[in-house]
Amino acid sequence: MKKIIYIFLVLVLLGTSCSTNEKRQNVVDTDNIVFSDIPKLAAYLNLYLRTHSTGSSFYNMDIAADLFNPTVGYGNRSGSWYRWEWTAQSNIGIFASCYSGIGQANFVIQQAELIDKTTLTDAQIEELNSCLALAEFTKAFLGARLLIYYCELYTSKFIDPHAEGTGIMIVDEFNPTGDINSYPGRSSLVDSYNWVFTHLDNAKGLLKTTGEVGSIYPTKDACDALKARLALFMGDNVTAASIAGALADKTTYPLCADDKETTALWTNDSGQECIMQMFAQYSASLPGSYNPGYVSYSSSSKLYSPDWVPSDWVPALYSTTDYRASWFMTQSITVSGVKGTVILFNKFPGNPALQASTVVAPASDYLQKPKPFRIAEQYLIAAEAYALSGAESTANRYLSALKSKRDPNYTATTLSGNDLITEIRNERTRELIGEGFRFFDLKRYGQGMKRTGAQAGSVISRSSADAPAETMTIDASDYRWTQPIPQAEIDANPQIKSQQNRGYTSTTE
Repeated sequence: MKKIIYIFLVLVLLGTSCSTNEKRQNVVDTDNIVFSDIPKLAAYLNLYLRTHSTGSSFYNMDIAADLFNPTVGYGNRSGSWYRWEWTAQSNIGIFASCYSGIGQANFVIQQAELIDKTTLTDAQIEELNSCLALAEFTKAFLGARLLIYYCELYTSKFIDPHAEGTGIMIVDEFNPTGDINSYPGRSSLVDSYNWVFTHLDNAKGLLKTTGEVGSIYPTKDACDALKARLALFMGDNVTAASIAGALADKTTYPLCADDKETTALWTNDSGQECIMQMFAQYSASLPGSYNPGYVSYSSSSKLYSPDWVPSDWVPALYSTTDYRASWFMTQSITVSGVKGTVILFNKFPGNPALQASTVVAPASDYLQKPKPFRIAEQYLIAAEAYALSGAESTANRYLSALKSKRDPNYTATTLSGNDLITEIRNERTRELIGEGFRFFDLKRYGQGMKRTGAQAGSVISRSSADAPAETMTIDASDYRWTQPIPQAEIDANPQIKSQQNRGYTSTTE
């Protein structure tokens, strides 16, 4: 096809609504690319960033961890994640979507190369570079997601990170083809991390904006935030500490000063503390949800019927004066006709601006603007990485700086050794709960998982299938800490037939 309605294809992939007129306006003739086509093609990369900053791939990983238990009315929604029942055959996950986004980014880069830059004004050159930066950042962002989900830890005893087949498929060219023999295999883990870091550096070199609160676009600071996150995950504590500490030390992203500002951040999406907060708008551009049914209030029945409630040890982590304690509320609930009183999790109450005016609290659509990078995470990265590097006084400084802003009654205490590490990791749980970090934190801690403390009462699902999961113990060596390459991808690419992750069974033809 000479004319590709490329934007339309992207929207179909992402399940995003768009009017017919808008689709027609975005038709791009790929045989006759002009400068004005590049921003059209690049703009939809933001949809990939937004899609991969909320949704089921986030809350399912918290459900797979030790934070929540299902109620009797949950209908097995996300039940396989709670019970750790995913397989190569059943788990599609984010694999295909990440590579779709990387392909779109490659397409933007290749089409931009066709533009005769000698004909462009300085302003157009700057806009072109912004598009290229967005494409480079998207590749790094999605590549990092693939590394965290689908690869063993960099320090794993089960792999050699220099060996081929331990990383991700590195794709730097948009070249759709039916020749399956030309599909790439998985690279080494070392090369895969370097690939992500290279594209982050490329993006940072092209970007003009260092950073701004609540930016809806990538900035230099967003590049650094992702690099710090990935460095901590791979065990490079020196890099993680240096980058995260520098971001936390800046005055660009002040921590919320009180409960009012904290509420504004999570209810009204104020953007404070956000290195990036993705664009969303009612009703033309709605995001995915962080919420798998943590509250589920019905305005018609006037009942709370949640699918998932926090384990009892989770709200107990917060002091009564901690502003974040307001994320938990004791409520009478009714699920499948069973009544009980439990503590609900309500960090994501729903931004009123993202729902119809007819939706009146406490009813909600539970939609928030996606927040891929917050400065609080960087404080936590700096604290943990410095502690693991032996710089305990510096680690205490970042930990205390965050805790003092979350609890007005907090008194700084100097911790050391295991006490310091434990408190930093407890603070990660307090701060990042519901944002999809817990499963991968447990993975990199290398300490395994033991579920304890489900809330008491008949409203908790203790069916024959769910009861064993309530007290499930998962060893740190369990292969399921790494997600399987989906069988559909194995079937489509002969180069990865022998490169499935440890422990998973793939059928080969």
